[in-house]
Amino acid sequence: MRALHSIPIATECILILACLSCRTQYVFGQNEEVPSYGVDVSFPMHAKRASTNYPWLPHNVNPQKISTPPEFEGVSVQPLGDRDTIHEKYMQGCRDYWEEEGPVCDEVEYDRIEMNINQPKSMVNYTETGYKKMRTPDHIFKMILDFWESNKENTTDEDWFPGNVYVNYWESPSIFVDVHDGSLKGGGRSLVDAIHNSTEGIIQEWTGQKLIPSSLYGIRVYQENAVLSPHVDRNPLINSGIINVAQDVDEPWPLEVIGHDGIARNVTMEPGDLVLYESHSVIHGRPFPLKGRYFANVFIHFEPHHSMKREGGSTLPPYVLEGSSTAIEHEMSQDVEADRNTVDNLQHAAHLAARAGDLDSFKELCQADEGVIHRKDGNGWQPIHEAARAGALGVLKYIIKVGGDVSHRANHGVGPTPLEIANGSLPLNDPSIRTLRRYTERETLTGAARRKKKQGWHPIHNAAKQGRLETLKNLVLNGFDINHPTDQGNGPTPLSLALNNLEIGHPVIDFLKSNGAVLSSEL
Repeated sequence: MRALHSIPIATECILILACLSCRTQYVFGQNEEVPSYGVDVSFPMHAKRASTNYPWLPHNVNPQKISTPPEFEGVSVQPLGDRDTIHEKYMQGCRDYWEEEGPVCDEVEYDRIEMNINQPKSMVNYTETGYKKMRTPDHIFKMILDFWESNKENTTDEDWFPGNVYVNYWESPSIFVDVHDGSLKGGGRSLVDAIHNSTEGIIQEWTGQKLIPSSLYGIRVYQENAVLSPHVDRNPLINSGIINVAQDVDEPWPLEVIGHDGIARNVTMEPGDLVLYESHSVIHGRPFPLKGRYFANVFIHFEPHHSMKREGGSTLPPYVLEGSSTAIEHEMSQDVEADRNTVDNLQHAAHLAARAGDLDSFKELCQADEGVIHRKDGNGWQPIHEAARAGALGVLKYIIKVGGDVSHRANHGVGPTPLEIANGSLPLNDPSIRTLRRYTERETLTGAARRKKKQGWHPIHNAAKQGRLETLKNLVLNGFDINHPTDQGNGPTPLSLALNNLEIGHPVIDFLKSNGAVLSSEL
């Protein structure tokens, strides 16, 4: 591994929010001394709440004479105002959107913070700072831009699982143009391979590691008022890059990164810019709302090549620190794997075919014995669990089609579901995860949330019913149909919902009427 002290610090344009003046400052040269802040200031990252340790508090104004109260010991000074209330409003938006399923928002938020705390401590860092900005090679940016220009009207809504708090889709839905989609002009395998091939050498040189692709995701289009919670990516999304494809903004929408030095820096991007970052250990996000119409990105991820193995035949991934909590979890999983491969736990041929992604063989086995999709091995694993772990999308889809149990827990009812296995084994945006998530949601959603999915509820219906004016304005601005009825066209419109649930004269009702909203009976 390349010695860190030998890596030069690149000069780049970085936006840093000054602690004392709270004004935006553009600084050239990432190692200049400027006022700065760390975690839990712009958004909670290690704590449940953003810092409320304001500069005007007595112990900050006169630290020589006034001791720091215990509740502020070790808490960053808060130069950005009341970010705690902003975060609570953010979380309440998620809870309101999912209604009966709302508590799961807090569970996901807990997981985000725990991952921010624990994962970076278990990871190998390959660079001095953890991030770098440069330009995308001209030829590959032209390919991506041509794809965008040809298909930017062919967007689809981006799906989010219940309780997801990483993006505020309840207020600012993200949309998507899939570079993997071969039916789109310029899309498909050739574009995906070109992006990976053109960036692999760049990131290899930056990290000093031989790499292989682990994921490519995009083009994700963020819209007005979008926020991306600060987070670290799941393994094996290790050495990564973000390409800004296009934007229409009123002011820069910076990527906030917490570098290896623990300092937050806000990196601005223009179309064609490429930000490299160690996504497994650098907390990154966009905690300040997008001011503008849209911001479109492609996300590229690599992991160290399997040849970068440790001495002694260890199966520990090269990006995990030996002796860390992640390393211990890995060793335990290997023990389970060894148990599963003992003579007592020999698997049926269907399990092996599912693990290998051999769809033809798997179909033949199912045709010979219809019950094979439900057959368990010695640890209660069905073929669907093997397919989920391997990311065998074809086998997964076939199992679901012929009646496989997408919610079945392994280990005789106390182990993980297929989706949980896939989440722990595959890149976050792997198609197998998306497929499992979609079908798992159909089985597990209950109450109001399930009825809303079935009856065609959109975020605009929630906003109208709950009287959330700013959210409603933003949804209309982003193109949501102000007269869209629920229940496949037979249910209430946003105005009908507002009139049925809000007081006469409520600003939401006035806004809807002034913008041409009608009752469902008038359609």
